[in-house]
Amino acid sequence: MSPDQERAYVEGSRAAWRKMLLEALTNLGGEERDNHDWLIERGKAIAALRRICAEHGDNDWPDDLSLVDIIEKHLARHLSD
Repeated sequence: MSPDQERAYVEGSRAAWRKMLLEALTNLGGEERDNHDWLIERGKAIAALRRICAEHGDNDWPDDLSLVDIIEKHLARHLSD
């Protein structure tokens, strides 16, 4: 499996787990969902940034990098060139 294929597999797997978590939290209702919204939102943002950076930047960053650093160092620099 190529590195790009492996990354796509991992991203797909994470998206599936996020979807299942969101469904579970939605069905639980109440405050529990509020406490985990940020985790789901970050996962979606990382997935979107991976797609955008693949086309307009670079994906040489770990998933736990801050969103600001991803945008500034791995996307914006490429867009301003």
